[in-house]
Amino acid sequence: MKRLITLICAAILAGGCGRPSSTPEPEEQPQRLVRVLNWEEYIDPALLTLFTERTGIEVEYTTFGTQDEAVGLIRSDPARYDLVVIDDSVIKTLVDLQLLRPIETERLQGLAHLDPPGHSLPADLSRRFAVPYLRGFTLLGYRKDHVPDPPSSWRALWDERYRGRIMMPLDFQENFAVALLVLGHPMNSGEPQELEAARELLIQQAPLVREYADGIDAKDALMAGEAWIGVVYNGDILKAAEENAQVGYALPSEGLPLWVDCFVIPRDGQHIEEAMAFIDFMLEPEVGAQNAGFLRYATPNRAARALLPPDLMESPAIAPAADLLEKSLYYLKPDLARLRAYNSTAAEVLRLHRDARASAETATP
Repeated sequence: MKRLITLICAAILAGGCGRPSSTPEPEEQPQRLVRVLNWEEYIDPALLTLFTERTGIEVEYTTFGTQDEAVGLIRSDPARYDLVVIDDSVIKTLVDLQLLRPIETERLQGLAHLDPPGHSLPADLSRRFAVPYLRGFTLLGYRKDHVPDPPSSWRALWDERYRGRIMMPLDFQENFAVALLVLGHPMNSGEPQELEAARELLIQQAPLVREYADGIDAKDALMAGEAWIGVVYNGDILKAAEENAQVGYALPSEGLPLWVDCFVIPRDGQHIEEAMAFIDFMLEPEVGAQNAGFLRYATPNRAARALLPPDLMESPAIAPAADLLEKSLYYLKPDLARLRAYNSTAAEVLRLHRDARASAETATP
């Protein structure tokens, strides 16, 4: 628009109009921006608007579906994003690869609201590179109209009655955790024999699986009735169950994989001050409570928890029983042997799954 006005004035001047005012136009202030990378459907959208209204900082918001995708984006261009939400289990890997910038946590006014490591957070969680966002766990989601009794074990994912209706994660660290729990082993086991047994179990399961997908796709398939049972995240399935009476959830007796998602700042982020402002905004008790209530996830923010309804905070989908938590673990950074097992198994399982699906489609009249 400014260029159009300039051209019009030039035309008038050529025809003999008076001199333009010598008053200089005020210089435009550079736009303040923060580029955030987060999981799909993992923030209350109203908070993005509120943040911009309060600070004048625009949010360029991008989502990802799997953790491998997020890590790949950070590795390929450490300057592309200013702030990333990612699982605690990969933070050490990113630090070792020198892809993260230390966070000046002493500048965060809201840090005092967070639980200390070891309370509701992994004891080894580094506050130097990460600030906790939300925490949760992995469990079973199912359709009550096809699975009438709540499943009590992860083994239900190998039930022939649900052939073609089972959703499994695309992340094979999660699949190995489930298989190892079924076998009675620690979910982070690196023992070769236990990893091989888990591999065989996942290979056996491949023809039964409808799809290997991210958590949102699994939740959506259950809500649509396309899947009958699957691996999901607690907040996603709690919201789904509130919206659809046929959707249920179950906490398997073998134990639950636990996780904490955290804010991290990529090494070459371009808008560090704005990233810090966004973190501090999300640490505000009222903001944290609104976000946790909207998403139905537990928050490591004590002050935010105090503002949430007790019935929500006491739901089994947010606060499992103490005896079950004793059998539950946080994901640990996998060593090279475990990574090789995950990757080779993923290639084999996904190939078998494609073949099984193609065969089933060919056999369908």
